[in-house]
Amino acid sequence: MLDEEAARHVPERAKVMVYLDRVLEVLCVASLFVELIIIFGNIVLRDYFSHPLLWDQEVATLPLMIMTYIAGALAYGRGDILVVDRLLRYLPQFLQRGAGSLGDIGVLLFGAAVIGGSIPYLQSEWTDTSTILGIPTTWYVLPLPIAAVIFIVYALDRLRTEPRRNVLVGVAVAVAGGVIIAVVQLLGNALDLDPTPVLMIVLFAALLALAVPMAIVFTLVPWIYLAISRQTGLEVIPTNLYTSANNPTYLAVPFFVLAGYLLGRGGLTQGLLGFIDRLIGRFRGGLLQASTLTMYLFSGLSGSKLADVAAVGAALEEEVAEQGYSRERLAAVLSASAIMGETVPPSTSMVVLGAITTLSISALFIAGLFPAATLAVIIMVVTFVLERRSQRNRSQLAGTGGGVRGWLLSGAGAVPSLIVIVIIVASITTGAATPVEASAVAAVVGVVLVAIRARKSFPSVIWDVGVRTAIMVGVIQLVVAAAGMISWALSDVQGDVDIQNFFEGLHSRPLFLLLSVLILPLFGSVLEGLPAIILLGPLLVPVAQAYHINGIQYAIVLILAIGLGTFAPPMGVGYLFACRVVRSDERSTTRALMPYLVATWLGILAIAFIPAITTSLPGWLSLS
Repeated sequence: MLDEEAARHVPERAKVMVYLDRVLEVLCVASLFVELIIIFGNIVLRDYFSHPLLWDQEVATLPLMIMTYIAGALAYGRGDILVVDRLLRYLPQFLQRGAGSLGDIGVLLFGAAVIGGSIPYLQSEWTDTSTILGIPTTWYVLPLPIAAVIFIVYALDRLRTEPRRNVLVGVAVAVAGGVIIAVVQLLGNALDLDPTPVLMIVLFAALLALAVPMAIVFTLVPWIYLAISRQTGLEVIPTNLYTSANNPTYLAVPFFVLAGYLLGRGGLTQGLLGFIDRLIGRFRGGLLQASTLTMYLFSGLSGSKLADVAAVGAALEEEVAEQGYSRERLAAVLSASAIMGETVPPSTSMVVLGAITTLSISALFIAGLFPAATLAVIIMVVTFVLERRSQRNRSQLAGTGGGVRGWLLSGAGAVPSLIVIVIIVASITTGAATPVEASAVAAVVGVVLVAIRARKSFPSVIWDVGVRTAIMVGVIQLVVAAAGMISWALSDVQGDVDIQNFFEGLHSRPLFLLLSVLILPLFGSVLEGLPAIILLGPLLVPVAQAYHINGIQYAIVLILAIGLGTFAPPMGVGYLFACRVVRSDERSTTRALMPYLVATWLGILAIAFIPAITTSLPGWLSLS
C-alpha cells in the first residue's frame, strides 16, 4: 500500500526537512517497538508468571496513535501517502502539472482544519481519563494536532520546491472549485433546490482524479458537505479521526506488517519459494504454480497483499526471464494470487472488517482459508491450461541443488516461514491468543529469526524494517481514520439507511449476492481495498444477515470481491503495483490477466452461492 504504487515526485529537499524526517523516523520506530514490548511483555507475564498487565492496551494505544498520525504525516513528506493517480493521464496537461500543488493545498487546508478543530476537542476531553491508569485522553489525541502541524510544514516545503507555474495552476483550480460550489449553492437556494449532494459527489470524484491524497479527500469533502448543509463545526474532524483509529483491534496491524517485512527482508521468502518450487515445480508452469502457492502461504505472514506481491515478485523477477516466462504472465499470476490472498490470515482487511462490525476476527481468519484455497486451485488450473503447449515442464530455482541434499536445503529454508504460519493460525484457532497477541508473537519470532540470519547486519536490517513498517502503518491507519469520517457523514445524513434500504428492497437473496459480486469490484478499483471495506462493510453485512446469509460468509465474499477490483485493470492500485514490481508492460499484462480475472470472478461467485466453502471450517472448530 505504500505509494511505490502511486508515488508522487518528491523534489530535492532542504537539509532541515531531511533532519525532520530522521527525527520522525526515530519517534515512529520507537513507538512501534514500545508497543511490541508492551503487548508481548504482557503475554509473557500473564502466561509464565500469572501477573498480567491490565493496563497494556491503555499504554500501547499511545504509540499506535503516534504511528497513525505522525507516521502518516511522514509518509506524505516522503511521497508515500496513498493517492489515486491513475486518471491523471487522461486530464489536460495543465491540470496534470497543477495536480501536485493542488494536493499540497488540500493538505494545508486539512492541517489547518485539524488544528482549528482540535482546540475545542482537547478542551472537551481534558477531564476524561483512561480506566486503569487514569491517563488523560488528551495524551491520546495530542499526536493528531502535532501531525497536522507536520503536514503543514511538509506541504509548504513541497510548494516551495514546485515550479511557480504549477503552484499557480493548483491555486487557480482550488479557487475555481470554491467559486463554483458557492455559485451553484446560491442558484440552488434561489430555485429552492439542494444541489449540495451532487456537488459533493462531483467534488469527491474530481479531487481523487486530481491525485489529492485519499485521506485528505475522505476528511475534507464530508466536512464541507456538513458545514454547508448543517453548519457543522471543525471539531467533528479531530473527533472522528481519533475515534475511528482508536480501536484496540488495530493494535494487531503494526505487528502483522512488521512480521511480513522481517521475513521478506531477511530472505526467508526465497527459502519458502524454493521449497514450494521443489514440491510442485515439475508441473506445467511450475514456477508460476510455485508463486501462487507461495502467495497463499506468505499471505499468512505479512497481513498486506501489496507486501506479498513485492516480496514474491522481487524473488521471482529475474528467474522468470531465465526460464522463458514473460514478465506479463508473472504479473498476472501475482495479481490473481493476491486477490486469493485477501482472505488468508492475518489479512489486514479481515482485521479492519472485524473491528468495525460485530464479526469475530478469529472466525474470519479461519473462514478465509478454504475460499482462498479454492481460488488458489482455480488459478493454478488456469496456469496449467495456459501453459499446456509450453515445453517448460520443470522449474528449479537456483541454489536448491539436486537429490537428498537439495530437498534438505530447500526444506530448511522454508522452516522459519512455516513456524510463523503455524504460530499465527494455531494460536488463533485454539483460542490460545487473540489476533493482537498472535501478531505480537509472530513479530517477535520474526525479529529472532532475522537476528540469527542477519547477525552483524541486524541493526541496519531492523532499522530499515522498522521505518518501512511505521510508514506502512501510517498509510493504512490514516486512511482507516479518514474513511471513518465518510461513514460518520453518511450516518449523519442517513445515507447509510438509503443504501441499506436499496439492497433490502431487492427482496431476493440470489440477486443481492449477484449484485454484490458485480458491484463491489468497482468500489475496490476506485477506492482501493480498505476504504471500500470501511464504507461498505458495516452497511452490507447487516443486510446479508437480514437475508439469512451467514455474516462470516458474506464478509469473505465482500473482501474477495473488493480485492478483485483492487487488482483489476485499468485502475486497480494492486494491479499497477504488480506491473511495477516485475517491470511488465501494462497493456500486455492486462491481456495476460483477463483469463485469471474471469476465472477468479467465477470462483468468488461460487463462494457466494456455496456457503459450505466458507462456513465448514469455522463450524468444525465451533467458531461460526
